[in-house]
Amino acid sequence: MHVKVEEFQKQEDDLKKLLEELVSERTDLQKENRKLYTEQEFRIGEQEQLEANCKNLQAEATSTREEIQEWKDKCESLVPDLESSRMYQLDLEREVEALKTTQERLNALQIENNGIIENNEKLLEEIAAVTEEKDRIEVILNDVTKNAEEKAEAERVANEKAENGMKKESEEEIEVEQSRNGSKFSPPPPPPRRPSHLTSPRVPKQNDVPLRSLRKTLSRATGLHGVLTPSSKINKTNEQTRPSSGTHPRPGAKPNDTIQRSEGSEEKLSVPPPTSSYQQDK
Repeated sequence: MHVKVEEFQKQEDDLKKLLEELVSERTDLQKENRKLYTEQEFRIGEQEQLEANCKNLQAEATSTREEIQEWKDKCESLVPDLESSRMYQLDLEREVEALKTTQERLNALQIENNGIIENNEKLLEEIAAVTEEKDRIEVILNDVTKNAEEKAEAERVANEKAENGMKKESEEEIEVEQSRNGSKFSPPPPPPRRPSHLTSPRVPKQNDVPLRSLRKTLSRATGLHGVLTPSSKINKTNEQTRPSSGTHPRPGAKPNDTIQRSEGSEEKLSVPPPTSSYQQDK
C-alpha cells in the first residue's frame, strides 16, 4: 500500500511537473499570442498605410500621366515653332553675311570717297589758283581795253575835228567858186586825201578777233579758253552798235575812196603770259 502511495505521489509529482510545464507553455503561448497579435495589428496598420500610399501613388501616377500627355501636346505644338525658328535663324545668318558684304563694300566706298575728297581738294586749290590768275588777267585786260578805247576815242574825236575842218574848207571853196561863176552850179571837187594818221579807226571784219594775241595766250590756261573771247554774235552786235563817224565816204567820192586806217597805225596789245600753277606744272 505504501508502494502505491509512493507511486501515486510520484504520479502526482509528475502531474504537477506536467501541469507546471503546461502552465509555463500556456504563459509562453499567451505571450507569443500577444506578440503575434501586436505584430498582426502592426501589420494591419502597415498594410493600411501601404494601401493609402498605393492610392496616393496611383493618384500621382494618374496626374503624372496627365502631365506627360500635356507636355507631349505642348511639344507637338512647339515643333512648328522650332522649325520656324530654325528658318529664322537661317535667314538671320544670310542677313549677317549680306551685312558683312555690305560693310566691306561700304569700307571700300569710304576709301574711294576719301580719295575723291582729296582729289576734289586738289582740284579746288587748282581752280582757286586759276581763278586768281583769271582775275589778274581780267584786270590787265580791262586796263588794256580801257586804254585802247580811250585812244580810239581820242583818234575818233581828232578825225571828226579834221573832217569838220576839211568840210568847212570845201564849203568855203564852193562858195568862192559860186561867187566867181555867178549862179552857175558846179559839183564840188573831191577833197584831198587825208594823211593816214588822221583817218578813222579801221572797222574790224567779221572774222577779226579783238586782242588776238592776248586771247592766244589766255587759251593756254585751263578753264580760261573762251571766257574772254566774245562770240561772233556779240562781235556782229558790236559792229552794228559801234559809232560810224569818220567811216562814211565823202560826198561825190567813189566807193574805193573810202578812208581806211593804215596798217602802220595799228597797235598790237601785249600782255605778260599768265603764271598759273597749271602752266608751271605743264
